[in-house]
This record gives sequence, structure tokens and C-alpha cells, in this order.
Amino acid sequence: MLNLDPAFKESLTKAALSLCWCWLIIRRDGAMIGFTSFDLDLVIDDVTYRGTTGFDPGAAQTSSGVDKVDSQNLKGILDASGISKAEIDSGIYDGAIVRRFIVDYQNLPSSLATFPPKHRELPTSYIGSKKLNNLGYELQTKDLIGLLENQIGVVTTKRCRNNLGDNDCRKDLTNFTHGLTVTAVIDRRVFSVDGDLPDNYFDLGRLQFTGGANTGLHLDVIFYSDNQIVLSIPAPFEIAIGDTLTAVAGCDGTERTCIVRFQNYRNFMGEPKVPTTDLDLNTPSRRA
Repeated sequence: MLNLDPAFKESLTKAALSLCWCWLIIRRDGAMIGFTSFDLDLVIDDVTYRGTTGFDPGAAQTSSGVDKVDSQNLKGILDASGISKAEIDSGIYDGAIVRRFIVDYQNLPSSLATFPPKHRELPTSYIGSKKLNNLGYELQTKDLIGLLENQIGVVTTKRCRNNLGDNDCRKDLTNFTHGLTVTAVIDRRVFSVDGDLPDNYFDLGRLQFTGGANTGLHLDVIFYSDNQIVLSIPAPFEIAIGDTLTAVAGCDGTERTCIVRFQNYRNFMGEPKVPTTDLDLNTPSRRA
């Protein structure tokens, strides 16, 4: 039987409830940020739980089966909810601990350590994945059993596992970043730019519009030839002649590109010469 504070236990049985949910995120740097489903801020343990419209938690879900994992998506508007893009990009929310509990906002606990407790808490979870878009973010929480799904160690790959310019790649992209201007437009996915860079230079690269209706948006390049850029998906707004953008050279993760284009083989994180299952199919007749 649950040992709860009598007043809180009674509030759970009332027809007119004064209950609300709270989420406490404990980041990797130790900082704590709180949110609540109540429309006003609440303070517990000197932590302010923000009653903000910029934070939108989804329904908690539990997968079926022996390895069932409890998960929940926490969505929010960047900055408006107190979480910024810079913070998410920095990685301090990766693996952050998330506590989820219900309280009576008319009878708040002064501390989550109060006994008997004046709150009811779900199992502790952690942030397992994150997504960013132009307006907001989505953080997916998983319960601690989900840690058993994490990959330990490194799997060999023929292509480089680093992202161009990241902390493992360590390549300075200053000389591979180019300011361009749109000179012709076919549609929101295909357009031409100025410059004299070689074909395929921006293949699998990334660009950001710095002028025009798409200003500030980042888009992926799938193909570049004869000064024509083909985006992986159409730009959300019309592209016009004269629009400006900044594009970064593409990297296909191969050993050749790392050596010839970026001269960065010392940081190449791939094993192109490790035998694969193809070797099993290499019969004597094929060797001939």
C-alpha cells in the first residue's frame, strides 16, 4: 500500500481535482529546469516549474513485450520554453535525467524528499533522443531500462563515422564555406548559383539561406553540377534570383574524399579495408 501524505492522498480521491503534472529535467551539467501542466509557475525545492505554453508534453507510452520501455515525447518552442538551440546543440541535454510526478497545487510539497511524500512519481527516465526544427524541439524520454538498448563500443564501417567539422573530424571548414548568390531558379528544389566550383563539390553538403524568403533556414544538398544545386527536399518558401546563401562543401565519408578534398585522413574514422561478408562470396571463379 502506498505511504502518502494524508492530505495529498485525500486530494487524489476528490471529484474536483487540483492536481497537475511536473517535469524536472536534470541536465548533464547539473542544472535543473522544471515545467508544469499548471498555468502558473510552481516552486518546489527552490526549483521553479514553469507554467508555460511553450512546453507541450505528449502522452506517456509503454511498448508491449518482455523488453517494454516507457517513453514520452517532450515538445517545446525554442527559447520560449527556457530551452535554447545552443543548449541542445551543446549536448548538455543528452542523457539528462527526467523526473515526472503529480502534485496538488493547493498543497505543494516543500521538497521531493518530504516523507510521507506529497507527490506521486512515475519511474525515473532519461532523454534518449532529440529532434530540432525551425521553431522548436522534441525530446524523447525513456525509462532506465532503455539504457540496455544503448550501443557499447564502436561498429566498424567502410565510410567515416564522423560528421564533417565535428569534434572528432576536427576539420576547420572556413576555407570550405562559400557565400553564393542565386542566378536562376527552376523551382524550390533546383536553382543555379554563381561561382566556379567543381562539379559534385556540394554533394551531400549543407547550406543556409542568408537572404530572401528562406533566410535562416538550413537545407541539405543532394547534388551539385554546372553551378546548379539540387536540394534533398524543396525549400519551404519560394527561391528568387538574388537570394544569398552560405554553402559548405559536402563529404560522402569515403577515404578518397577525406584525402583529396579535405586532407584530413589522420582523423578519418572508418575501416574501408576490413573484410566484409562479400569475401564469403568471392569464389575462385570470381577471383579469376
